[in-house]
Amino acid sequence: KEEVQSSEQKKIAKDYQRSISKLHERILELLARRFKQDELRLSVYGSCLSNLSLGKGSDVDMSLYLSSIDRIQNNFENGNSSADRYDRQRKNTVFNVCRKLESCWDFCKMTPIAHARVPVIKGTWTNAKNPYSTDGSIDFDICLLNDIAVVNSSLILEYCNVDERVPLLCKAIKKWAKGNYVSSAADSTLSSYAWTNMVLVFLKNIAFVPDLQSPDLAKLANVAPSEKNPWHHINNLDTFYLKWEEAGKVWTQPEIFKDVSVTALIFGFFEFYSPGSRSDHSSPFLLLGLQQPSAGAQNPRTVFRKCTWFWAVEDPF
Repeated sequence: KEEVQSSEQKKIAKDYQRSISKLHERILELLARRFKQDELRLSVYGSCLSNLSLGKGSDVDMSLYLSSIDRIQNNFENGNSSADRYDRQRKNTVFNVCRKLESCWDFCKMTPIAHARVPVIKGTWTNAKNPYSTDGSIDFDICLLNDIAVVNSSLILEYCNVDERVPLLCKAIKKWAKGNYVSSAADSTLSSYAWTNMVLVFLKNIAFVPDLQSPDLAKLANVAPSEKNPWHHINNLDTFYLKWEEAGKVWTQPEIFKDVSVTALIFGFFEFYSPGSRSDHSSPFLLLGLQQPSAGAQNPRTVFRKCTWFWAVEDPF
């Protein structure tokens, strides 16, 4: 019975991924017609890319790159454009994308949110054949110029490719955090993305996975960042990392981990982050703040408001 359920779950998961791919293709096709003069890139990110969803279909997060809006943002950041002009052009782009999609019969509930820090177009595609919804529709969010989220999710995916136990551990910790109401940044707790990063830091520190951002490992693998590859310097940051297929040629997991269960890894995770642990948490992947905020300072979003100490989990880039 368990084998049948597992087989059915795998089929549903594949059907869901197929729905996401069709949604991506459909939107890309429509926007390519609307923005013919632009270099255009539409990328899926979040749990839909990393496959770390907790079992139910979630909104599909996508980042839209347009060369015209990228130039506008660069001009603003360099002082060559006023804030009003930048805001106006960015808002126009959001509404143009929204109008293009809502003019099509298979899109509904289109909602532009132009004044957010990262502008978003929310909507629903009715022709997705989504196995998780009763009517087959799928919800999506399109963010402007949010490629940093794409490389973050892509890096997580590469770590998940190292060993099949990595995504299982990530999902187990995410499920625990959600069940204990500590996985929402909006509620002043760590986000599920932050918990995932903490899992990867733990696994990297015990050498269960390699450091895919290590310059030494990249040199050993004879792979180097390229100035011509836009994914290696998103937002002028060093966003280069090794693919697992590259790192796997020069890195081997220690034999001691061969038969370690996911249950043992869960125990190790909590022991690693327990107070008084002697583990070295120092890593460019994680800033374990445990810092006392200065007098009069506002609490960051991830602070437990009744606590004096707080944790700050840093993005990998």
